[in-house]
Amino acid sequence: MQDCMCSDVGISISEASKELGVSIPTLRCWEQERKITSERTLGGHRRYDLTQLRNIAAASNNLQFGAVSLNFLL
Repeated sequence: MQDCMCSDVGISISEASKELGVSIPTLRCWEQERKITSERTLGGHRRYDLTQLRNIAAASNNLQFGAVSLNFLL
């Protein structure tokens, strides 16, 4: 992703939702279900690891082609 507001601790939840093409509530749900993780800033804002998100996106793309189950990977 070229226009992300990346920092040393990751990308914001809005950038993460754009990267994966899912809603912010979906990301919060996945985090609650421990499918993804985030770090928190001192202000309590979530920051996501871009590599982890890209791995999730790749697994999702594979799911579309029937190669793997996303739930199995998560």
